[in-house]
Amino acid sequence: MASSPKNIFISVGEYSGDLLGADLVAGLRSVFPSASFYGITGPAMNAAGVESIAGIEELSVMGVAEVVRKIGDLALLEKKIFAAIERLQPAFVVTVDFPGFHFRMAEHLKMLGIPVYQYVAPKLWAWGAGRADRLRRDFSGVLGILPFEVDFFRERGIKYQYVGCPHVDRIRRVKVDRAMFGFDPDRSSQPVVLLLPGSRKGEIESIAPLMVRIARQLEVAVPGVVFALPVAANLDLKFVRSHFSGVRHLRVHHGSSLELMSLADVAVVASGTATLECGLSELPMVVVYEMGAISYALMSKMVSIKHVSLVNLIAGHEVVPEFVQNVDATEVARQVQGLLQDQAVRGRQIAGLRLVNSELAGGAALTAAKTIKEWQGGVP
Repeated sequence: MASSPKNIFISVGEYSGDLLGADLVAGLRSVFPSASFYGITGPAMNAAGVESIAGIEELSVMGVAEVVRKIGDLALLEKKIFAAIERLQPAFVVTVDFPGFHFRMAEHLKMLGIPVYQYVAPKLWAWGAGRADRLRRDFSGVLGILPFEVDFFRERGIKYQYVGCPHVDRIRRVKVDRAMFGFDPDRSSQPVVLLLPGSRKGEIESIAPLMVRIARQLEVAVPGVVFALPVAANLDLKFVRSHFSGVRHLRVHHGSSLELMSLADVAVVASGTATLECGLSELPMVVVYEMGAISYALMSKMVSIKHVSLVNLIAGHEVVPEFVQNVDATEVARQVQGLLQDQAVRGRQIAGLRLVNSELAGGAALTAAKTIKEWQGGVP
């Protein structure tokens, strides 16, 4: 049986990973009670008692072109982080999502003989399947959260374990009603449309103009409609408000994204983790995405999947409508209006979301922690 580790290092690169990392820390503490935790953190990881070596805001860049502009700063940050890990000599490192940076970290730590476990598998099935060799070579194991990934990774010789979907557990903990946020309990008199533009400044800048155009059309077409916009803890409220100033009936909230998903009527959501969270909340949605022209041109050559939202990928067909790049705001507004006012359309999507949800297991953080213990030579 392996002895209990002295130090564990967890690295997250953005706000969504920070939330998953905080839950994972709780799971790891339950199986490694005497360990100390260090890492690259956000506010949730800090609150979970992880000692911060660097913050996610230092890593938070979006898109290929944006990374190129900040490559010098990132190189210096990498040296700082790698030096800290060498000093701490953790028993193992867990990297959460954010594959670009974490692939480089794993390559470096492999040479030092430090095991690295990836929590949330990189989306190699969508792009970069050629990087499977690096994943197999540099990572000691992959803890995946999407059931359709199992065959892809195992067929490529990667040590992979599906541990469940951590978003299931987070959403089950939400207990809220509309009155708590000041919304009319009567949905027919005050329908709430949730705007989810992402958690990075670059995403806000790219997609806010589209979401504002959609919202302004809905304000004309749907009586009583109001908009709710949860802002990630890493973003400045003033910055976000300035990009959505064209929406008249807008309520901005710092955090509370899952709570707002549970009480809203429809969401307009940028492709990403939020699509899965909306699906688990059984919140009807329309998925939209816009990014910089250079980044989009490069990514469009790499992506090899038919859908961009996790809901549709899990289902294997279109459950929620998707609009990517050069999006027609009028058509999106029409789709949202249908989900608000046409009960048949709304009911079909909710039924589809429920089928997707039935494919996803809970208990991911604890299962991941037990799996790591087993892989480290302990008793699960």
